[in-house]
Amino acid sequence: MNELRVVHNGKKEKITVGYLKKIPEGYVFEYDENYLKNNKKIFFAKSKGNKFINNKMFAFFKSRLPDEKRPDIQEILKSYGLKEYDDFELLARTKGKIMTDNYEFEKMK
Repeated sequence: MNELRVVHNGKKEKITVGYLKKIPEGYVFEYDENYLKNNKKIFFAKSKGNKFINNKMFAFFKSRLPDEKRPDIQEILKSYGLKEYDDFELLARTKGKIMTDNYEFEKMK
């Protein structure tokens, strides 16, 4: 299944923020209902509901990945067992961790 759970590693527990899915038309991000009820930090402005669809990877998530135009991108891909740049799979394998926040992505089983 092409779905990642987006979590925030809090001081006491992991909190599910939402779910990122890869679909034939692109990508869907859907907030977890409990997260929306109990938290103020959100990635996307709520407009109609809690589901967002885009034909390409959302910029917020794409920014957590190495740029595919880097001169050493093939070496990076190889280190994660990838033959070509696939932003969703790279996000899953790197878990999208960056030094500036406590969000990460977990592959759904």
